[in-house]
Amino acid sequence: MTNIVKRIVKERVFSRFILRNHVLSSQVNQKVVAFTFDDGPSPQTTHQLVDLFAEFQGKASFFFQGNNAEEHPEIVRYAFCSGGDIANHSYNHPHYDKVGAREMVRQIARTNAILKNITGVQPAFLRPPGHRFTQWQAFVIWVRFHQLIVEANLTPMDWKHPDAESLSQFIVENVQPGTIVCLHDASPITVKALERVLPILSADGYKFLSLSELKAIGKFSPYRRMLVKY
Repeated sequence: MTNIVKRIVKERVFSRFILRNHVLSSQVNQKVVAFTFDDGPSPQTTHQLVDLFAEFQGKASFFFQGNNAEEHPEIVRYAFCSGGDIANHSYNHPHYDKVGAREMVRQIARTNAILKNITGVQPAFLRPPGHRFTQWQAFVIWVRFHQLIVEANLTPMDWKHPDAESLSQFIVENVQPGTIVCLHDASPITVKALERVLPILSADGYKFLSLSELKAIGKFSPYRRMLVKY
């Protein structure tokens, strides 16, 4: 087998696993949206986010870093008891495509263990920091951990918005049924923006689901139906 043929076979195998365990959106016809938050838990904002979604009978999903979870296990428990998903966002936020598969596995395994020790549940979802990973790493994640890689099809880059009004307008204008939104847990602007967004979307008939709930009613898709950035 020539090197070219080997490369083609390898790429097809890896692509198959990426399609199998890689999520960007959900194919549903109902007005539902999954808000996800990276980088927490945060003593400044996580409680506020959990309580805000509860006001609208909704749930959020949190991609926690292992080092932050170690420091604030009580916040992890609070988010977990709300019914939302607790997911893996590495131990200390390296870009996986830069550190290699061995370090990636160490990061994921360590954070899985921390989160499971706090909640009693193995995380079903993970999001690589910066959404950066290779095809080989996607293959390793599926074989080693059987966790779904969840990105998003609405990424407002909330840390770049100058104020809550700008961010809230951007989210409201771009949400569609089945949207997975990626925001960040630690920004007061994000909390203030959602205080505007949730009432507007709720009045329009939207429900706010955890990733597990979204997965239960719709088909997760690896394709980019919509990818919007600020």
